[in-house]
Amino acid sequence: MEEHAIRLADIASDRDLPDDLDDTRICYWRGPAQWWIYLPRAGIGRLTNHKVTEHEDRTITVRPSIGLRKTAAGRFERHGHLTRGEWREV
Repeated sequence: MEEHAIRLADIASDRDLPDDLDDTRICYWRGPAQWWIYLPRAGIGRLTNHKVTEHEDRTITVRPSIGLRKTAAGRFERHGHLTRGEWREV
């Protein structure tokens, strides 16, 4: 299943969340030191251990695959690939 991810405005501090974060959609944005991603029901993750390529249309491709897991209480995990702004679940 593919899902279009939304590019949000860059943020000035890695301690802040973007004002336009939509918690129902996959979102990504750039902070001053790193890229971030939000996956619904799994949370927010830094992409510091990934290679992020930004394309001319402002979409990104991330390698290797992205995996986020909510705390044990939530027990929800998401794992997939983001290619040119399109999320594909593994």
